[in-house]
Amino acid sequence: MSLSLSTAEGNKTKSQELLDSYLKSACRFLDDKTAKGARKFAKNFVRSDDRNFNTHYGKPATKDLLTGIKSEDIQKKEKELSAQAKKVSAKMKANYALNVEVNKDIKNPFSIFASSIAVLPGISVLVNAAEQKSLAGVAVGLAGIGVAVGAVAAVHGIKKSVEAKTPEEKKEIKSYIEVRHSQLALKQLKKALRQEQRSAYKQEVQQLFAAGLGNPGGMITPLALQKKSAGR
Repeated sequence: MSLSLSTAEGNKTKSQELLDSYLKSACRFLDDKTAKGARKFAKNFVRSDDRNFNTHYGKPATKDLLTGIKSEDIQKKEKELSAQAKKVSAKMKANYALNVEVNKDIKNPFSIFASSIAVLPGISVLVNAAEQKSLAGVAVGLAGIGVAVGAVAAVHGIKKSVEAKTPEEKKEIKSYIEVRHSQLALKQLKKALRQEQRSAYKQEVQQLFAAGLGNPGGMITPLALQKKSAGR
């Protein structure tokens, strides 16, 4: 899977170059994030505009992105990424959703996440029962921990089954992660562009009213401006 636009490399417009640079920089920034973390951090990436940050990740300036990228290029990219995502196997999609690739170097299945979330209810009951000196409560707490540990072990087994083992699978999951991260970054870019366009329109309307060219009876349109200028 490639992140390049359908336009030939040598024939890219400025808009396409900006979009390509933005998506590649977003992939670098989100590379080590979990699926949930990527969604969270992608929200602020387009607006992050510190010079050192941009240089480190190769991200174009926010102003250049919001003024230089055309809507039609974003739409083309959306379709391309969607088509690429559809070709990915269910196994690799599960790999991404379960954060298998990003956590592949963690050998202990009972990770901090697993112990803090799955086992926590049982531990809570256990501690409370101990404080109350309740043997029944202690038994319930231990049972809760046992069920949670069993659940964590089951999840670990599922994760093992969707690991990328062959060279082809490793290439596929790497490409799919880039596609998903690109889709997240593209979604936030579209949102930022809409906000920018609304802001620009409001400023334009304010300037027109300040110049006495407003149209109190309805929308401001070129025809309305012509009538206003003609004294109608």
